[in-house]
Amino acid sequence: MTPRRFRQLLSLAILLAIASACVDLLFPQLLPSAFRDLITQHDAAKPVWLMVVMGLAGLAFLATGLWSTIGLFRFRASGRRWSLILSIAVLPLLLLMGPVALSSLALVLTELSLMLWGGALALAYYHAELAARFDAGSPQPGGD
Repeated sequence: MTPRRFRQLLSLAILLAIASACVDLLFPQLLPSAFRDLITQHDAAKPVWLMVVMGLAGLAFLATGLWSTIGLFRFRASGRRWSLILSIAVLPLLLLMGPVALSSLALVLTELSLMLWGGALALAYYHAELAARFDAGSPQPGGD
């Protein structure tokens, strides 16, 4: 695995996540209207404090996630560490969200993105050449 391929893997994971987030907005007909209405009603019944907590946590995760992802692209040890921490720490936050509505296409894109992201993190820790670059803290010349 070359550093270039690693960055391509990260980029593809990010692009698939963005596509997953956009597909149901761009093509609302992928979800039955009755299902969308039910989820809208459920979301409207959530307490305000929960929405505030979710919003603030989401902003914190977004900022830290952006920073750690840049760290992965630049082979920084802190980027690798924080990407792993955030990948685990987001799980309790997902429990607070309750049910979500995704079309099958959005779900497939999400699953592919998560698999690629997990694979990239595993490579960052266990692939000898990549792990050495992260342990060194900066890109080494000649391999980009």
